[in-house]
Amino acid sequence: MAKEKTGKEAEDWRKGADQEFKKRSRGTRFKLREGDNSVRVLPNKKGLEHAPFIRVNMHYDFGPDEKAVRCGKNPDGTGKCWSCDKKIPEMLESERSKLVEKAGKMAPREVMVMQVATVDNGKWDGPSPWELSMGGQKALSTRLLGLLKSQKRRYDDPKKGFNIGITRTGTTMTNTRYDPIEPDDESSEVPSNILAACKPLEELVQKYDESAMKAAFYGKKRDDEGDVEEDEEEEKPKKKGKRDEDEDDEPKKKGKKPSKDEDEEEEEDEEEEEDEEEEEKSKKKGKKSKDEDEEEEEDEEEDEEEEEDEEEEDEDEEEEKPKKGKKKSSKDDDDEDEEENEEEEDDEDEEEEEDDEEEKPKKSKSKSKPAPAKKKKK
Repeated sequence: MAKEKTGKEAEDWRKGADQEFKKRSRGTRFKLREGDNSVRVLPNKKGLEHAPFIRVNMHYDFGPDEKAVRCGKNPDGTGKCWSCDKKIPEMLESERSKLVEKAGKMAPREVMVMQVATVDNGKWDGPSPWELSMGGQKALSTRLLGLLKSQKRRYDDPKKGFNIGITRTGTTMTNTRYDPIEPDDESSEVPSNILAACKPLEELVQKYDESAMKAAFYGKKRDDEGDVEEDEEEEKPKKKGKRDEDEDDEPKKKGKKPSKDEDEEEEEDEEEEEDEEEEEKSKKKGKKSKDEDEEEEEDEEEDEEEEEDEEEEDEDEEEEKPKKGKKKSSKDDDDEDEEENEEEEDDEDEEEEEDDEEEKPKKSKSKSKPAPAKKKKK
């Protein structure tokens, strides 16, 4: 029979499971868990002469999916951003309160990004990117920045640096608070495997991409290759012309988006709006022309029917004409018959007169002859 695990072995198993749970529940980006945390700020990959953090602007709650996208403007206000320069001002000028409220949520926020490792019961884990929203005097980012700028200690030194302790209470934005930061009394060295896995800070944050920003705003997805895939419920984007495809291919070949001034961007936006208007007009014209074609077909059918009716009427008239001729000819025939009858009657009258004249002498002769003697009856 297998031996039962002692209390010490079971406790070790639970510690291992707890560490695995913490590692997997943290995700790809570091987040302070509720309770005590021991954090080590890792050095910049470029060297100790460079700051162990970078500051960038981000847009949160962006689009229907409430994504986080990189702003094109730097914290000092330089740069260009489609959201800051065009979309947010349009939404703020809208009379719809929902759009104005949404524009406020989409406003850019400055964040501090660094690379950290965690230490739990002597076991190191990392590296992980850590984003901290820049706030006021009491914000955690402000207190951490004040600690890192110290001239007495170098907290990001991989060999002689110090871990810092942070205690978190609460889990939501409204009830979360952080106790004062407490650095370790003694320095420690970061394991070499963690240092080797560190990345340049610029790779920890998104790069500004106008097309990606527009896709996020209109609720479209991007696959691993960076192409935009539309949702099933979304309408298909209009087809790009050859010129647009060439412009899209240029930044891919060069590896970065070509810089343009504000006038060119405004012209491109106006061209896009004009293309959309032309597309809508063409759809309306196509529908209208379709209706006109149907009307023309109906008119042609009506004209054909009218022509057939006219042909039938002409045929009826032609048939009636010979009938009328026949009637007229029959009338002429009757007149001829009457004339013939009259002539015959005249001939008969003449013959009767001749017969009468012939009979007259016969009668006279008969009168002159003596009547034969009647025979006596025996």
